[in-house]
Amino acid sequence: KNFVKTMLRLAGDRDEISVVSDQWGNPTSALDIADAILHAATTLHRDKDLAAFGTYHLAGTGETNWSGFARHILDTSLKSGGPWARVRDITTMDYPTKARRPANSRLSSA
Repeated sequence: KNFVKTMLRLAGDRDEISVVSDQWGNPTSALDIADAILHAATTLHRDKDLAAFGTYHLAGTGETNWSGFARHILDTSLKSGGPWARVRDITTMDYPTKARRPANSRLSSA
């Protein structure tokens, strides 16, 4: 599922959305990923010896929890005339799922 689309859909149906606030990550935009892939492809194309070949790592520099991410999505939606809802912070214990989710999925960008 797509978190952004889910938040927008729920905001169209509800006044308040409950989102976990104790799971942290650093979302990386699709534009940043595309730029990094284009840079790597260009470098590999130029370097015929493939000296630049290897494992690459990319992580966004900001960090947030899921409820903070939801607020940002919905505030941005509101500014552009889209749906909005209040976000209520809950804990992972308040939102049981079949799959266990890590409390900290932040990646280092160092």
